[in-house]
Amino acid sequence: MLKPGTYLQERYEIIEQIGSGGMADVYKARCHTLNRLVAVKMLKNEFSRDENFVNRFKMEAQAAAGLSHPNIVNVFDVVDEGDSHYIIMELIEGITLKSYIDKKGHLESREAIGIAIQMAQGMSAAHQQKIIHQDIKPQNIIISMDGKVKVADFGIARAVSSNTHGDHAIGSVHYVSPEQARGDFVDARSDIYSLGITMFEMVTGRLPFDGENTVAVAIAHLENPMIPPKECNPDIPESLEQIILKCTEKKPEDRYDTAEAVIADLRRALINPNESVVEPDERKKPEKAVEIQENEKERPEKKFPERRRTKDGSTEEFGRQIERIFAVAGVIAAILIIIVLPSPWKAVKVRGQSERADCTYRGNLCSGSDHCGDCGGAGLYAGCARAFQGGGAEGIRGAGTADDRDQHRKLGYLRCGLHYGSGISGRDGS
Repeated sequence: MLKPGTYLQERYEIIEQIGSGGMADVYKARCHTLNRLVAVKMLKNEFSRDENFVNRFKMEAQAAAGLSHPNIVNVFDVVDEGDSHYIIMELIEGITLKSYIDKKGHLESREAIGIAIQMAQGMSAAHQQKIIHQDIKPQNIIISMDGKVKVADFGIARAVSSNTHGDHAIGSVHYVSPEQARGDFVDARSDIYSLGITMFEMVTGRLPFDGENTVAVAIAHLENPMIPPKECNPDIPESLEQIILKCTEKKPEDRYDTAEAVIADLRRALINPNESVVEPDERKKPEKAVEIQENEKERPEKKFPERRRTKDGSTEEFGRQIERIFAVAGVIAAILIIIVLPSPWKAVKVRGQSERADCTYRGNLCSGSDHCGDCGGAGLYAGCARAFQGGGAEGIRGAGTADDRDQHRKLGYLRCGLHYGSGISGRDGS
């Protein structure tokens, strides 16, 4: 602990200690070079002895020093002096948001919205510079005497959270996002979650998740559903409750993407406090649609409904009945075609004439082109009632032989019962 009157770098005179946290002590000091009051945040010894942490702390503090915004506590300098490592910061005369909530019990909705907008504006400026706070909480929000809200410890908290896993990093467990509790990758949406928890505390005067120890609280962030703020304070307007619930969704993709989006809805909530200001999240719908599509893929394709309920309450296999109807209709159509349409074989022009007097086809064109032995002429199969060219017609009678069948095969007149040796009609022939 530094005593009043101590000089740092022969420039900063310590006036008094004004705060202490898990990683650092904060002092009020005067810069004699610029003749202004500043805040000195001195790392505690357990951090100062860790070289890796000190290097990360300096890098993050230097990055935060590049931020300049009315809603961010400015960092003026990062100093190494022997075993001492400290940051020179803007001194804000005021009170932390945590002390303000404790003093008032809970804040009115309009006041809470005003504070949240200023917090989000500071977060937005840092996020645009790729700096994530990772420890947004009322203890790191300072309200100045003129009502200006400033976010402190940008970059510094990130260095601590990435390098510690013990009691030093546990003070913020009530505001930590689920992905932080799991040790997963974090981005701007983690800060938005912590902002949502802070807003909940502002309007209700309590925290949504609590437990016997830090592990229990972290598990609650992961598993327990968020308490609707109106259950704790019925006077909270619908619009503000919607914003808080969206900020504190378990999945980062279900939250606001940016702090600017939060600011836009908070401003709408000021104008129309009792109207819905949060648009329905369309990103949740495709997941359901994909799930339905996957289920449909698993199901066999059905052309017809499987069952139909009758008047007596029984069920029938409706699809199979329709298939039977189509099958019968097809058979009927085929029969009608055979009966109505003229036979194609009657119109076939073939070669040869029978020379036998008793030949049924004597003097007429016969169906063949070779000598068959029955008619003694150039015709073929004088006993045929039709020309069997192309096959498939039926004969009236006959006494066909195996030789006839072979001859028929050579000519391509297939499946004619009369000439396959059956002696009866073509229907019954082989």
